Amino acid sequence: MNNVVAINSYLVKAEFGFAVSNKVPISIEIGDIIEIKDVQEKKVVLSVCRTIKTNDLNVNLAIVEFEVQIDTIAQETFETVETKLKNGTPIYGNVFSRISLNISENTAFSRFGPIVTMPIFYQKNGTIISRK
Repeated sequence: MNNVVAINSYLVKAEFGFAVSNKVPISIEIGDIIEIKDVQEKKVVLSVCRTIKTNDLNVNLAIVEFEVQIDTIAQETFETVETKLKNGTPIYGNVFSRISLNISENTAFSRFGPIVTMPIFYQKNGTIISRK
């Protein structure tokens, strides 16, 4: 999307669960979801969510969700936005950096220490959803 005029992102949800009583080594699974919520003429709205859960204890350690509003010069459709996301075009600005920072800051004092995640869309366990 070379025609981006402005990108605004807002924290929608930040949930953290550290209900594990013992200090034990854990392995985590990261899942990212980008949902295309709305496309109207020159405005795109995405929901971007990252979930971190433990493989061993089946506990959600973190769920952080942002809404991203993108203003464009040209008209977009659900199909063009979905294609750009699936092709790896980072149309959502720095939202994954903000999610990564939010998670590491809020987990810093957990039993596990700070959990630092990649500041990019995790395609291996990533999902793109279109609400058209």
